[in-house]
Amino acid sequence: MLQAPCHKCEDRVLGCHSTCEKYKKFKQENDALIEKIRNTTIANAIHIDACHKTMKRKNRKKRR
Repeated sequence: MLQAPCHKCEDRVLGCHSTCEKYKKFKQENDALIEKIRNTTIANAIHIDACHKTMKRKNRKKRR
């Protein structure tokens, strides 16, 4: 994940996330990155599941 611009920010005050443009941009980029990771993880899980099903089918045919 990305490091928030709040780290060592001189303008930081309680509740500033709602008004800070740097934080809003950071949050948007971070959310996009998280979504990309989530989609990749889901796609990988689907691929792995399909491979397992294929392997099971092949093993069943060998036993017969």
